[in-house]
Amino acid sequence: MLKLPDSNFRMKPNLNFSGAGFRGGTIGGPTWGVAVGDSFTFGLGVDQETTWIAQLAKLSQREIINLGVPGLWSL
Repeated sequence: MLKLPDSNFRMKPNLNFSGAGFRGGTIGGPTWGVAVGDSFTFGLGVDQETTWIAQLAKLSQREIINLGVPGLWSL
């Protein structure tokens, strides 16, 4: 659970090492690629199956791990 001043987000990682906080492992099988990015890549606020990474994995029939990190804080 991520608590912000204006809202709260509940995130459920779907990766073999969920303690790391990453999403991925959509279709199973050996990893073919990774996606690195911000909250858009992570899919903040959407289900795992609707992220663009999950859609790409489904279309390509290849496992892609989502290493996106929500960028909610400004420096």
